Amino acid sequence: MTTAACGGTHDVLTVEDVSKSFGGVQALDGCTFSMRGGGVTGLIGPNGAGKSTIVNIVTGFVKADRGTVRLGGHGLHSLSPLEIARIGVGRTFQDLRLFDGMTVLENLLVAREARDAREESTSVARRGKRRSARRPNLDAATEVLDRLGLGDGADRWVRELSYAERKLVSLARVLMTEPRVVFLDEPSSGVDLNALDHFGNEIRILRERGAMVGVIEHNVEVIRMWCDDVVFMTRGQVLRQGSPDEVFADSTVLSEYVGGGAAHA
Repeated sequence: MTTAACGGTHDVLTVEDVSKSFGGVQALDGCTFSMRGGGVTGLIGPNGAGKSTIVNIVTGFVKADRGTVRLGGHGLHSLSPLEIARIGVGRTFQDLRLFDGMTVLENLLVAREARDAREESTSVARRGKRRSARRPNLDAATEVLDRLGLGDGADRWVRELSYAERKLVSLARVLMTEPRVVFLDEPSSGVDLNALDHFGNEIRILRERGAMVGVIEHNVEVIRMWCDDVVFMTRGQVLRQGSPDEVFADSTVLSEYVGGGAAHA
């Protein structure tokens, strides 16, 4: 994959004064933080802190009531999920959202075609043939699958995979879009150490290519291992942003984390 597609270290994602309510529940209340290219930012906090909501807003799946989201100076808050994805913002989901009735390879090629916007993303799904994909896309898919230890399973049906394998396919789909920004939702949940190592390796590669990575994660050790920046959220607001050592040394953060259910952040 090309390094240019990931953008450079000049990229900055800024979330400023973002608020969102659902009915009578205030999910976000003036949420403000930033992420930089070539960095890995952990989004942590107790259940209900607003972590998933802010990622949904950044990626266009939920619209904010107030506030702005900008990537490299360009506003994202008024764009659709597809438009945001084509700009280079990708994500994984806790519920994975894979095409179970397709093969591993087909799942990756659909993601690539959606990024390219050169032809309808349903073309591979309809034909189900490798010949429907351009050679560069096949080469990119092969490279990603080999790195993730899935190279021998390209023709397997996704529905036949283990949960850990499915999570790796979900990661592979995002990598096929060559993202400038990628959010990983609970990558350590339900996976073995081998899969976790693959996630860590891909995060390192993304960082080296100048992409910015956001990790929503409950495992503090994983946050310390992967992240150089941490955003601690509680009650829909950012309480503290800084290095892992700075954030976890903050007595207010510790009080909120323990009192708010840190095991499920």
